[in-house]
Amino acid sequence: MEPFKNQVDPFQLESFLSKHPHVTDAKIVNIPHPSKGEIIVAWIIPSTDTLTEQQVFDYCEEHLNGEENHPSYIYFTDEYPMTASGKIQKIRLREQALERINGDK
Repeated sequence: MEPFKNQVDPFQLESFLSKHPHVTDAKIVNIPHPSKGEIIVAWIIPSTDTLTEQQVFDYCEEHLNGEENHPSYIYFTDEYPMTASGKIQKIRLREQALERINGDK
């Protein structure tokens, strides 16, 4: 597997996505990819049930330079998995993304 190519700061991408008018919150995880090294997956809590993946992709296309800065997958959720102390379990988001992607094959 090639080393991680996407030098994208997850916090900056989360902040950017959270500025979308129909996004309440966004979390970014990176998952392994056989040819790209790793890919970006965005988990989004939408503020409306009409927000679509395509709208988020279009928002990224309009405002971000370089396709390597865009999420490869966008998933919507009502809430993030949390620890007992109230921290977001990004490892669980990563696992859920892998399960969904592998289920699509």
